[in-house]
Amino acid sequence: VVYQARDTFLNRIVAVKLLGEDLRDNETAVKYFLREARAAAALAHPNIVTIFDAGEQDGEYYIAMEYVEGETLKEKINRGLVLDEDEVRQILVQSCKALEYAHDQEVIHRDIKSGNIMSKPDGTVKIMDFGLAKFLRSDLYGLGCTAFECVTGRVPFTEGELAYHHVHTEPPSPSEFNEELSDEMEEIILRLLQKDPDDRYESA
Repeated sequence: VVYQARDTFLNRIVAVKLLGEDLRDNETAVKYFLREARAAAALAHPNIVTIFDAGEQDGEYYIAMEYVEGETLKEKINRGLVLDEDEVRQILVQSCKALEYAHDQEVIHRDIKSGNIMSKPDGTVKIMDFGLAKFLRSDLYGLGCTAFECVTGRVPFTEGELAYHHVHTEPPSPSEFNEELSDEMEEIILRLLQKDPDDRYESA
């Protein structure tokens, strides 16, 4: 659960994430929650949401972080937007800079998706929610899924056992859903979505 709050000591607006009541006694959930705080706190990059503080107080586990004006890519897409290809290119460039930096610090996000990438009104991209993987997936593959969703308005797989499809089923070509997509962007997305990590790009 995330709240907008005011840091009364430094007099600034922050975002405060609390672990939900139903998860406080779940050791695995607490471990993931604190792992996110530790992973992200080690990172200082203009395209990664900054962590200010984390801990436990009166039984509440919390992370205080930078408040970002804007909306997630998922929220944009849910408003019926197929994003302009130039905008998607900027999203990819900034996301890759952030991931390359994180990977150099030996931090893997593990859950890159449209709901974890914020877009500010000025076009700046911020990656958030490090360390909260639902299932293990490569960051570059996740970025490919995000780019696919941005240019088509839908995710690569929508029916059946999704985890199975991500591992075994070839994705559709994004140009099937967006005829105006350039060959270059399609090639980038499909390479990011290769099943074998060795067939993807070597690094962000």
